[in-house]
Amino acid sequence: NENDSAMATFNRIIETHPGYANAYVARGRLKAELADTVGAMADLDHSLEINKKLPNAYVIRASLYMAHPENYEKAESDISDAIRLEPKESGLYVNRAFLRYNRDDYFGAMADYDYAIQLDPLNAPAVYNRGLLRMESRDNDRAIDDFSRVLELDPEDHRALYNRALLFSETRNYAGALKDINELIARFPRLPEALYMRSDIYRQQGKMLQAEKD
Repeated sequence: NENDSAMATFNRIIETHPGYANAYVARGRLKAELADTVGAMADLDHSLEINKKLPNAYVIRASLYMAHPENYEKAESDISDAIRLEPKESGLYVNRAFLRYNRDDYFGAMADYDYAIQLDPLNAPAVYNRGLLRMESRDNDRAIDDFSRVLELDPEDHRALYNRALLFSETRNYAGALKDINELIARFPRLPEALYMRSDIYRQQGKMLQAEKD
């Protein structure tokens, strides 16, 4: 099959040109795709021994480290090395922000999301994740701004719609909350979280009959 012939090609290149670092990166990526993590890691390590300036090697190795939370520190270090080589690649900052958040570095994560969005204002996942981080730190108005921006970029993003409804409800903008949650229920009529949220919004407004119905 294609994987076997690709592996044979990489093996041949490495036999004839053992100092060609990118061949080890390519073979390492293929091994990673074939779930040979140990083999992939060995190839990526070796490629970086030959040449420390291979952003792809750091990124692929980081993705292998990211499969295990105990290796998040190593993954973050690799992503940082990739960023030094590719400082304008917004996706790298999003990946590092995820790692920093999971290592309880909220300020570092926020800085990475901010810079990723500065580099690529259309990066909806970065804007959405920054909204979640702002939501968590009770920065509600700016979290609402982020979820609104996500919905401009992707009107179908139901998670952003749900979170904005929740924040509108928390900030007592019941009209905004109801508009969002009604739109969500129209799309997903049997979504219990949405029905529960609408009942809570009705309850806060004193509309107990509607709340009970939901």
